[in-house]
Amino acid sequence: MGVLTHPAGTLKHFPEGPNREEARTRVDAVCKTTEAALRIGVPLLAGTDAMHGELAYELAALQGLGGRPETLLRAATSNAAQVLGLAGETGAVREGAMADLVVVRGNALADVSCLANVLMVMRAGKIVKRGQVLAGC
Repeated sequence: MGVLTHPAGTLKHFPEGPNREEARTRVDAVCKTTEAALRIGVPLLAGTDAMHGELAYELAALQGLGGRPETLLRAATSNAAQVLGLAGETGAVREGAMADLVVVRGNALADVSCLANVLMVMRAGKIVKRGQVLAGC
């Protein structure tokens, strides 16, 4: 959803005119389909292969379409780990799992947009960023 709805995403590359209007119609249709999928609980994975560094935006866009924060956090963590065959190794916070974590300002279980306000990053159990607010996550 991020690549379709982000200001620097798909529509930015269409000049004003019929092609842009057709693209806008298609984006709107995808948004409606996504809203329906979220409403009925279609399993979801979240990632940013087309918008590197914009996972917070991706999740916020899905929340704006009706996704529940808890569902969206799972889509970016444990669901992804399971589909990639890494369940138990990553995608969970527990003893023995890989320790890649982010600390954010706010409560992501209430509003995933706070994931854009990263305070600390831990990779493989070691702090790699601390004490600054990063532009994205």
